[in-house]
Amino acid sequence: MVDVKAAPELTIDQNGSDLTVNPSGASYQWFVDGNPIVLGTDQSISPTISGDYTVEVTFANDCVRTSDPFPFIPVDI
Repeated sequence: MVDVKAAPELTIDQNGSDLTVNPSGASYQWFVDGNPIVLGTDQSISPTISGDYTVEVTFANDCVRTSDPFPFIPVDI
């Protein structure tokens, strides 16, 4: 018998102008409006432009999940 586990649901949280995806995974690729972000390969990013952000997370068991879009508008400081 094979025990198959689905990749966990992803959430994107905003703290100031930073976005973080949870839970953590083995690797990440962030996208804005469907386009990959160069160097967007960490659990958190600090976007500078408005758009719909998603992140593809690969977990240790090679399961891959993509988040729902997160609408982001930069915060003026």
